[in-house]
Amino acid sequence: MILGKFTKQPADKKFYDIDYRPWLNEITDTLFSVAVTSIVCLDTPSDTSLTCEGIAIFAYGGVPLTGLRVGRMIDGTPGQQYKLTGAVTTVGTQVDEFELIFKIKDY
Repeated sequence: MILGKFTKQPADKKFYDIDYRPWLNEITDTLFSVAVTSIVCLDTPSDTSLTCEGIAIFAYGGVPLTGLRVGRMIDGTPGQQYKLTGAVTTVGTQVDEFELIFKIKDY
């Protein structure tokens, strides 16, 4: 599931927050763990210049552990698109593989 599409400049180093509340189908289920499994350049697969400084779960909108905070996305080649793939597991043992798309644009 593609959770979001973002445009960033190569020098941008900021956080990207994702609200997981619509996916959590039970009020009692919350996020338990998250991991990045890969970052791939969709245009030039050998381009590994985009990196992620971490990913974490957090309380989104005052509701416990229902958001993802993607750590600072660093670098990237202008004109390229990258796909970050990860997985979250909930307390209720649901697992969701997710994808985020980052387009690098030098304005």
